[in-house]
Amino acid sequence: SDTVSAFGLPSGVAPAQLRLEVAKHGVSIAGGIGAWSESAGRVGHMGAAGLPELMEGMAALESALARLGSPVEPGSGVAALVGRDAVVLERIANREGVGCVKIDGEVWTARSYDEDEVIDAGERVQVIEIRGATALVMH
Repeated sequence: SDTVSAFGLPSGVAPAQLRLEVAKHGVSIAGGIGAWSESAGRVGHMGAAGLPELMEGMAALESALARLGSPVEPGSGVAALVGRDAVVLERIANREGVGCVKIDGEVWTARSYDEDEVIDAGERVQVIEIRGATALVMH
């Protein structure tokens, strides 16, 4: 299906355990079906699911797998965005809780890496870090 992706589970990770851990991040996943019920998981990406939501799901999976003892490099799922250029679509002002950028055609909530820096719309910035579904950026 174009709206569901399946993934293999690391040895020793039970689907039920992984679902509980991922749920702590507000993300829902399903176990595998049939012969794959104990060795795979499934994640839906229907409707308005864009790159920020998918990355938030990846971060939740990474964190859950690490807590369950799997060898995971934290941030490896979102690492591809770090260092990318972005364009500020909405003024970024951390103290006001506003800001968004466009990264590779996808709109992300954004905050300045420097807490006191305000960045105007139209400026070009670089992605320094991804925290959940928020891009931390700077000039």
